[in-house]
Amino acid sequence: MLYLFTISLCLGIHSLFLPDFPAIFGKQYENSCLNMKEWDQEIYTLAEKYSSDPQIIRAVLFPELMRYGMIRDIIETSGLELVYVSTGEADFSIGPFQMKPSFAEKLENYAAKKPHKYSGFIDLLRYQSTDPQGIRRERIDRLQSGSFQILYAILFYQIVNERFPEVLKKESTEFQVRFFATAYNHDFLVPRREIENYMNRAFYPFGSLNNKKKYIYSDISWYFFLHRASC
Repeated sequence: MLYLFTISLCLGIHSLFLPDFPAIFGKQYENSCLNMKEWDQEIYTLAEKYSSDPQIIRAVLFPELMRYGMIRDIIETSGLELVYVSTGEADFSIGPFQMKPSFAEKLENYAAKKPHKYSGFIDLLRYQSTDPQGIRRERIDRLQSGSFQILYAILFYQIVNERFPEVLKKESTEFQVRFFATAYNHDFLVPRREIENYMNRAFYPFGSLNNKKKYIYSDISWYFFLHRASC
């Protein structure tokens, strides 16, 4: 209990000093707001269908949509795609919401173990191909589709809510947004405490090894959530 209180207190104090992300990222932030609006109808429709919170989902996805805008003109993934399809060993971010094949596989594998609970996501669990290489090729094709990525994001939301139901039932809105954002950016299959430990770590946008200024992923999600009416 004391641990959770400390986490909540730290988040509350931290949120008083959120960076001004529109000023920091400039046109990238503005353009990402416009791009998010293009996906809103699909997000809201699927969120309602699957009884999910569209505002949390939008906030979770927004930093990746912005990162995609930063790198879309310079990234080249065709070589990595070939390695992944052939061997399954390469892992890389792809598509507007920067999902990795390993992320999609984790979601699929988790849902496949509970077919009755996740029967509504059958389109993500069925492949036309039966051999591993063919399945990986189809998975890459899916991940290049924003519509499929939104469906993966909805499944992610459902799985996180199943694993940690107390987050949506008992925690503050800020904690919910930050927790889901960190689970998306870090790993949704690790224990709750590990997700919480990563909630205030700065890796965005290009990882810990990059020498550029780094920001906290959940900060951006929470900022976007707070200012969603103007974005």
